[in-house]
Amino acid sequence: MTEPDPSTPETVPAAAPPMPVVDPDVPRNWWKTAAVVLAVTQALTLGGVAAVAGSGQDASKAPKTFQLNGVFVLSDADSVGNSSSAGRCFGTGGYNDIREGASVTVYDKAGTVLAVGSLGASTFTDGGYKGVDKCAYKVAVDGVPTGAGFYQVEVSHRGKVNLSEADAVAGNFAASL
Repeated sequence: MTEPDPSTPETVPAAAPPMPVVDPDVPRNWWKTAAVVLAVTQALTLGGVAAVAGSGQDASKAPKTFQLNGVFVLSDADSVGNSSSAGRCFGTGGYNDIREGASVTVYDKAGTVLAVGSLGASTFTDGGYKGVDKCAYKVAVDGVPTGAGFYQVEVSHRGKVNLSEADAVAGNFAASL
């Protein structure tokens, strides 16, 4: 073997590809970042569920409600108009606020509004010769809470009618004007 000649440049083997430069600011353990993101997401989700659950009442403690059902009758020869083709009727003159869709408001004994509905379908009854025409409306008010003892029911702005809770729950509301 011969010694390399110091006057000749030494042959250098081909350079290896450069090593990637690692940025020290980029986390090498990506899974730690993922774990933090997951933990934050879970905390927000569970916090939201707790907030929703804590904001409402327990379903078993929620007030029970019922539908107040009954009938409201307008009877006056000069105040009832009818649409004979449909068998429907309506108030006329000073009673023109009494019609299908007129408000029905249910109050508790302190006068607090508990539920609001409206007059439903009407039925015309012809009083005949010298009789009194009548217009009867279905009443159905959803979402009336139980436990009030008695209720006050008002159709349009025509004054309140008192009703016991037993009658209200049984669907025995009846009023006339």
